[in-house]
Amino acid sequence: MTNLEKADKEQVRDYQVAPWAESMARALQQTCGGSFCAKMFDEQEQTGGVNANDPCFWLRFSASGALQGELAISISRTDQVQLQQILVCGKPGSEKTSIQDLHEVLADFLCTTAALAGPALTKQLGRDVQFTHLGTGTPQWSAAASGGFHLTGEGNASVGVSLQVSEELMESLRSIPVGAGRFANFVPVNAAAPPPSTIETNLKLLKDVELEVTLHFGKRDMLLRDVFELAPGSVVELDRQTHDPVELLVGKKVVARGEVVVVDGNYGIRVTEIASPSERIASLSQ
Repeated sequence: MTNLEKADKEQVRDYQVAPWAESMARALQQTCGGSFCAKMFDEQEQTGGVNANDPCFWLRFSASGALQGELAISISRTDQVQLQQILVCGKPGSEKTSIQDLHEVLADFLCTTAALAGPALTKQLGRDVQFTHLGTGTPQWSAAASGGFHLTGEGNASVGVSLQVSEELMESLRSIPVGAGRFANFVPVNAAAPPPSTIETNLKLLKDVELEVTLHFGKRDMLLRDVFELAPGSVVELDRQTHDPVELLVGKKVVARGEVVVVDGNYGIRVTEIASPSERIASLSQ
């Protein structure tokens, strides 16, 4: 390995792999709870290439701001299923999810991770960095450098994630002084939950926080002239059937669904289901 190749790998590790690993660990912690540690791929894993018998799911992002270029993230089929199991907390039947549904959940999760990785790099470099989702599918460019990491959670569930950077992004990374604001303690990056005593203290503080809770019955798009024509007795048809559950929102995020009830003359909701982990992932990226 030449000195330039070694330097490129270090820059990719410090300014792409490490921030994405830390951000993904945090996204998993926010979604599932528990703790997750990230560990860098060893040399053999980085050069192993794509296994044709274990097809990858690819998601592409463009970097803007202080960094310019494209980044592609790949997860093998085996690790896709493993990550899904972590996201749904091992819910029975989740292994029967279709490939399309699985990829939608993974795309939402990786977009959530990107929303965390941008600010993490901005803080690291002191310059604004943003990642924008470009789509799925194998990148049409040849990788200038690559890297990856394993995320390991409680119960030893482990997921491998590979990253490839375009030549344009590699040029941006080369412009960063070596060691400038790097994640010094990358291996392992520990996104462990705080100790129980800290959790209990924080929960006591949060219990007095007021939150706006809203029932969502449905919606409808209307022309302005139709709005002007509204009068007492007018009926506005919503997009929700009478037998469909109403949604309970905290802020703008759906946390539960249920049926409307009347309690002492007041409307209420009887909760029948809690939002799934995949739905919570999607709401984080909104």
